[in-house]
Amino acid sequence: MFLDTPGIHKPMHKMNEVMVKTALQTYKEVDVILMLVEATEQPGGGDRFIIDTLSAVKTPIYLLLNKVDLIKKEALLPLIQGYSSMYKFAEIIPVSALKNDLAVLSRRS
Repeated sequence: MFLDTPGIHKPMHKMNEVMVKTALQTYKEVDVILMLVEATEQPGGGDRFIIDTLSAVKTPIYLLLNKVDLIKKEALLPLIQGYSSMYKFAEIIPVSALKNDLAVLSRRS
């Protein structure tokens, strides 16, 4: 079963607080976590916040770098290294749905 939670963000309203709380509670109820980020953006404060919330989780966490077709190839490795320095993901997976491209970079190798 695939469970798509609300996005984790800094809540500005009560409804947003409930959405974030719901997303954070699912950490304990799943077998795997997929963290989806845009390859066109450098890691920011929001990414660090999410990674900090994941640090206590024992569940395998996979990082999906979305839209890698929109960045230069030489920018991909530094982006991967940046995220790798923030957290030891089970896998880092650059994806491009537009180009039908998928690569798995294992942290175990």
